[in-house]
Amino acid sequence: MIRDCRKQRGVSMAVLATRSGLSQPFLSQLERGLATPSLSSIYRIAEALDVTPGTFLRPPGRPGTVSHESDPQVIRVSEAGARSRRCSLPAGAAP
Repeated sequence: MIRDCRKQRGVSMAVLATRSGLSQPFLSQLERGLATPSLSSIYRIAEALDVTPGTFLRPPGRPGTVSHESDPQVIRVSEAGARSRRCSLPAGAAP
């Protein structure tokens, strides 16, 4: 998903690394699904690509998937009114 967004905007990995302050090896691992980004990294990448952070988040429970609180791909995101929402961090390419 990050790779697709980066390429659609014509941004090289080197430029994304510079803009986001993240290393090229780490970005490469993210794009290949070998690492899971923190929320901070997602926000930095989104800002560097001029997109919203939600571009890189998908809601849990896509048809045919099961997620659990202990799943490292699932995070809690606080929302207004002291409610929380669960989001999954995408690993590798979009389905």
